[in-house]
Amino acid sequence: MLDETFLSICIPTFNRADKLRRLLDAFGEEFKLFDLKSKLEIFIADNCSPDHTESVVAEYKALFGSSLRYYRHSRDIGGDANVDFLYKNARGEYVWLFGDDDIPINNAIAEVFNSLRGYYPSAMLFAFVQPNAPHPFFDIVQRTEVVTDDEKAVYAITKWPKVSMCILERKILNENDISFLKPYVGTGWYFLTLTLYIFHISSRHSLLLYREPLAMADDEYSNLRYSPQLFGNIGAAISLPYIIEKFPQRVSDFRGSPEVNILSLLLQDKLGSINFDKAIKQKEYRWVAKNFIRLLRNAQTRPLLISLMIVNSPFERVLQYKVFKKLKNTHFFKTSIRLLKGRSVSK
Repeated sequence: MLDETFLSICIPTFNRADKLRRLLDAFGEEFKLFDLKSKLEIFIADNCSPDHTESVVAEYKALFGSSLRYYRHSRDIGGDANVDFLYKNARGEYVWLFGDDDIPINNAIAEVFNSLRGYYPSAMLFAFVQPNAPHPFFDIVQRTEVVTDDEKAVYAITKWPKVSMCILERKILNENDISFLKPYVGTGWYFLTLTLYIFHISSRHSLLLYREPLAMADDEYSNLRYSPQLFGNIGAAISLPYIIEKFPQRVSDFRGSPEVNILSLLLQDKLGSINFDKAIKQKEYRWVAKNFIRLLRNAQTRPLLISLMIVNSPFERVLQYKVFKKLKNTHFFKTSIRLLKGRSVSK
C-alpha cells in the first residue's frame, strides 16, 4: 500500500466555490461516520479560481483535519492538466476523481472503500444519476461484476464518459508513461485516457462495475460552459494504440464529423435537452453563419443545418443579415428543403 492512505478523493475545481462547499458538506457528513479516517484523503486542486474557493476550503480544515489537502495553482493550467496533477500527486492506493459540481449519495465513501478492498481492481465504475435524463448504469445481474476482458472493459469505460464515476489504481508513472500520456492532455477527456491506460498497464487487469448509483449531478448539469466542439474530442481521447488496433470501431463511434457534432448539439440546445452558455452559443452561431454555404453543401450537415434554421429564430436572424436572404430563393436551397422533407427532386 502506498503511504498510509488507501483512497484519495481528488477534486479538480475552478470558480465553483459554492458548489464545492455543497460537495464538501456531503463528503463531510459521511466522513464523520467513517471509521478509517486515516486511510482517506480529500485532495482539492484549485485551478487558480478568481472566486472565494480558497476560503471555502479553509472552512473544512477542522472537520477533515489532516485528511484534507488543498493546492492552488498559480495560473489556470486547464482542466485536463489539473486532473493529471491530482493523479500524480495523490497519496492513496486508489484515486477517485470527482467533479466539483457532482454530489455523492448512498453512503458512497464506505461503498467505494469496501468494494475496492474486497476486489482490488485496476479501476472501478459505478452507476450515476442525472436528473431528467438517462442515468448512466451498467446492465449487470449482481451488485458488482469484475470484468477482465479487454473489449468489455473498453466499452464499459467509454459508455458513460463521466469523471465522477472513475476510480483508478494509482500507479507511479515513469518517464515513458508520462511521455505517452502527454499528447492526450488537452482533449477535455483526459480522465478517459487515464482510465483506459491504467486498466491496460495494471498487473491486476480488472475493472469492477458497481450496479447502484453512488453519485449524482445537480439540477444544473445540463448547463454547459464549454464549446460543443469538445464533444468531438472523445475519439481522440480514447485513441490509445491498443484500442485502435483491437477495437477500431469503438474509436470510429466517437470520431464523428466536428461539424455534425456542433450542429447536433446546437439543435439539442434549442430543443431543451442541454443548455450551452450564452456566449458559447453566440460564438458557435457566428461560426455556422460564416460556414453556411459549406455546411449546406455537405450531405451530412445539410439536414441538421436546415433543422436548426427551422427551430431557431435567433439563428435565422443572424443568417438574414449576411446569408439567408441571398440563399433562400436559390434552387440549391429549395432542393435541400425538399430533401429534408423527403420529397422527390427533379433535376
